[in-house]
Amino acid sequence: MSKKVVVIGITALIIGLLTAGYFFIRAKNIPVSPPINAVPNSAMLIVESNNLPGLLESLSDTNFIWKGIRDFSDFDDLAYQVKYLKQLFAGDPAVAAMTEGNTFMVSLHPTGKNKFGFLYLLGAGTKGNLDNITDWLNENINEQFNVTERENDGVTFYDAETTGTARYKKFTYAIYEGVVIFSFNSMLVEEAVDQAKSGEAITENPSFKKIAATRGKNVAANIYINYKLLPNLLNTLVVKEKSGLVQMLKTLSGWSVLDLNIKQDELMLYGFSAGDEKEKSWFKVMNGQTPAAFHIEEIIPNNSLFFMAMSVDKPEIYKKDLNDFRGGKNERLNTINARAGIDVGKIFYSILNNELGVIKTNFPMLTDKDNTFFVMNTKGTSMAEDELVKLLKSWAANENKSFEGIKSQYCVDKEMSFPVYNCPFENLPAILFGDVFGEAGSSWFAFYNNYVIFGNSKEAVSKFLYANVLQKVLYLDIDYRSYRESLSAKANAYVWVNLAIKPEFLSGYLDEKTYAAVKNNFSHINKFQALAMQFTADQDMIFSNIFLKFNPKVHWEEPKTVWESRLDTCVAIKPKLVINHESSEKEIFVQDMNNNIYLINSAGRIMWKKSLDERITSEVYQVDYYKNRKLQLLFSTRSKIYMLDRLGNPVEKYPVELRAPSTNGLALFDYDNNKDYRMFIACSDKKVYAMDKDGKLLKGWDFSGTDHNVYNPVQHFRIEDKDYIVFSDSLRTYVVDRKGEIRVNIKEYFPISPNNIFYLEQEPKTKKHRMVGSTSEGKIVYIDFEGAVTIAEMPARSRNHYFEFKDFDGDTYNDYIFVDKNKLEVYNYERSLLFTHQFEDEEILRPVLFIFPDNSRRMGIVSPMKEEIYLFEYSGEIYEGFPLRGATMFSISEIGKSTGKFNLLVGSKNSFLYNYAVQ
Repeated sequence: MSKKVVVIGITALIIGLLTAGYFFIRAKNIPVSPPINAVPNSAMLIVESNNLPGLLESLSDTNFIWKGIRDFSDFDDLAYQVKYLKQLFAGDPAVAAMTEGNTFMVSLHPTGKNKFGFLYLLGAGTKGNLDNITDWLNENINEQFNVTERENDGVTFYDAETTGTARYKKFTYAIYEGVVIFSFNSMLVEEAVDQAKSGEAITENPSFKKIAATRGKNVAANIYINYKLLPNLLNTLVVKEKSGLVQMLKTLSGWSVLDLNIKQDELMLYGFSAGDEKEKSWFKVMNGQTPAAFHIEEIIPNNSLFFMAMSVDKPEIYKKDLNDFRGGKNERLNTINARAGIDVGKIFYSILNNELGVIKTNFPMLTDKDNTFFVMNTKGTSMAEDELVKLLKSWAANENKSFEGIKSQYCVDKEMSFPVYNCPFENLPAILFGDVFGEAGSSWFAFYNNYVIFGNSKEAVSKFLYANVLQKVLYLDIDYRSYRESLSAKANAYVWVNLAIKPEFLSGYLDEKTYAAVKNNFSHINKFQALAMQFTADQDMIFSNIFLKFNPKVHWEEPKTVWESRLDTCVAIKPKLVINHESSEKEIFVQDMNNNIYLINSAGRIMWKKSLDERITSEVYQVDYYKNRKLQLLFSTRSKIYMLDRLGNPVEKYPVELRAPSTNGLALFDYDNNKDYRMFIACSDKKVYAMDKDGKLLKGWDFSGTDHNVYNPVQHFRIEDKDYIVFSDSLRTYVVDRKGEIRVNIKEYFPISPNNIFYLEQEPKTKKHRMVGSTSEGKIVYIDFEGAVTIAEMPARSRNHYFEFKDFDGDTYNDYIFVDKNKLEVYNYERSLLFTHQFEDEEILRPVLFIFPDNSRRMGIVSPMKEEIYLFEYSGEIYEGFPLRGATMFSISEIGKSTGKFNLLVGSKNSFLYNYAVQ
């Protein structure tokens, strides 16, 4: 059907424009009838433009909206014809000049059972000489078409049929009172002439007349919608089970006019709707309410496919208007009242506070039915819960049922749970508030932030609650909030459709042919972010605002995670797994880009959030400060050292202010494993400070200072009974004892790479210990504990490369692992290249080696700009299931209940902490 529509539409433009061009040349200044007078009353949709050249010009290759539509395979004909028309205007500027300012119309009509056709009309501005028009047509059309004339009631009709290789075969046109009328369906041309003769134009319809007076003048086009007839077309696109939803459009209004505005990456339609004052319409129900700002987005899960919300600030008026719309009958509610032994409607309307909504989500493992929810804002959770519990108890008493079986609990974790209630009444949303909520069920409900949430199963309601606990809601999504800025702040109704998701959910709505077309073109559909519609009461009319946004970079499709926990902004540090000393469970400590720190439990719930002045620059350590098996968190920023208890509160006299800004991160040592901790940190005064666990300067430490700033963490090695404290500035490496006195004199000066540390190894042949590091040029440096230095040549690298010296393959010999800019290289112990991998990103982050309980080892790599994380096998192969979405360094461990899988914790670009399950 879509191809037929396009064929008719564009061919009509070609023929109509050419005919009208000649018409303008030959005859002028003779009054004619407007094209609208010839539009038959069967019109479901009318498009009107007074600037056809301008409209075509907006459909350029730089316009993302047009480009996205043009790329649809089913719109190939449309792209072809628009290109042809633009060439026509470019080749003959006179054609464009003479059509500019004249009314062009396209209208959609039924032409048989489940068949539809377009009618095209162009107001030529004069009543030209028919012979002259015929001469022009003969000159320009006869090469491809045979034209046959026939007369009917004084009007000549022209039937044209191709004789060559023209793309389209037959069409009919006529000229009546200066209006060129064209269609591929001859019946529509005849109906248009009859309509014009009748003198009963569509403009006499009261609803049409009212909205036509509001249409914009300087817009690309005006679009008229006939709500009474358009469902006849839409019903051919949906499955029979959903035809009732389409038929509801008939109750909305009479006619609507929308002004079309096309920008490079946006399409906007806005205008008014009006119904016949004598007829019932849903818009009249809406009109009794006040437009309001919606807050429902604050609880809608961010994986939602669709939602429709309504503002109901005057519940009793809404109830009355809805009852009038229904004709004063609601037998279903009477039945429920009898079963409940109480006035159910009265209870719900008494707790309603402005907002009603139906939401369709995309939770995995839930059916389409279970992914549909009804939500209602209440005057308060406590009040609403009391009233609905009273209702359930009344029903239980009336039906001789036990209330105990109605209430259950959804437990997020050991510390947080929600009561969830089993509701015995089906289809309550539609029965109480109108059939627009007919998709939503009411079998189970729970409360969150003063909203009552109804769903079709306890599992579904639980998932909805969990999304809110983790703050995975639409309102907090950056892309959604940016999109929302283009919409009105207030409305009576708000509809939002997510276009950037997989189309499978549509299979239950669209008929087989339409669904196949959508699926085949989905790679183009999901370049559009979303479609939004707002409806606002304006006296006795409704103002509509429709917005379509092209944004191919939006990720609405969720990663397949165990959970995702939203932070205030993006994760700034590698997630740190810490032990809860009370339960022995693992929790996650993390900091965001706003310097907030969080402790998150194994269920993804944020247990606390604190604000710091600066970014954490060190490792995050757990210490037993009091030596009582209760653990604290220890870390440093540029100017302070922090120690926090498990509730996020400072311990003793912490935080400790540093004497100068630090240049590296805090290092923590427990020399004798007796919890007498020692802390080391280098500062911008070129001193390395040693402190006890209270943050006091360590007595006996007497290091005079470094030549330059120290950027790498201070390290500690113990060999036999000797301790070695190691740190480096830009040219010199220092090896000192516990007092800060030089223990090893390094016999050479060389620049150590600023991003890397030393690794201790026992050389296999000599059995002597030595330190292994990387120079700023990427050469390997070996330093023994007598001060001898050996440098091994390696390919040159940038100063900011990363170096790891660890046993990747588990053969007890360490391997050399380098990351420089966007390249990963792995060498074995003999420094032979094993594999290399180049990434698309400009720079990747430090590699991390993960060792699993079975001694298998994998290398983790982050490609932050591409938002991809990798695990590499020793062979260089990417581990199965990777890459995954993520943008920060990540941690892998088991958290929560044992499932046979590990948890991978990583930050995303959209302010989430992701928890993946990996094998």
